[in-house]
Amino acid sequence: INALRTWYQNSHSVSSAANAEDLSAILQAYWTLASKRYVDNACMAIDDRILGTLCPKLQEALFHHAHDNDKLDAFFVEDPAIVAKRKELEATKDRLAKATLAMSSIQVTRTNKKDTDHGAAAATGSAGQLIRVTIPSALQGLGLQLADEQNRVVVRGFRDANSPAQDAGIHLGDTLVQINERPVTSFDNAISQLKALNKQDPIHLVLRRL
Repeated sequence: INALRTWYQNSHSVSSAANAEDLSAILQAYWTLASKRYVDNACMAIDDRILGTLCPKLQEALFHHAHDNDKLDAFFVEDPAIVAKRKELEATKDRLAKATLAMSSIQVTRTNKKDTDHGAAAATGSAGQLIRVTIPSALQGLGLQLADEQNRVVVRGFRDANSPAQDAGIHLGDTLVQINERPVTSFDNAISQLKALNKQDPIHLVLRRL
């Protein structure tokens, strides 16, 4: 009987050590449950006490801000540095557009063989050959692509592969010397003279070919 009593007590946790272990397990489970409930309650309290009151106030402030013209103007005002940079870039864009327009207006019209034979003459010198070309009119512009190279106005391209300038006898690399008997002193001077031409009158060009 004593042996049976001892076995029952050891196997069914009725000893002091077993009671202590059971109490420890109960306390641990209670602590785990209590901590989870505390965290859940803390989140709900934050949502109710902070977000629940902050959102309506924030919405009200934004509503009043959106209907206040002075505040909106102050909010959307641009940085002065950005405004200055934009103006600088727009001015540069305008200058490039004007330069492109000026270059595109330089076009040579087709000259027939009779006019070329009558109006073209050549003179040979130590600095190259002078080529004189007469163009009947410039109603369609000139279409030449000119470049400023070491104070020389040089032909560096044509509008297309069948450019009238090529038929008129102008070659790549020719240097513009005179326009209607007026000397070309600089690239800007050449552009100014070409823009000032009467498009209906014949145009006499003198070019130097090395």
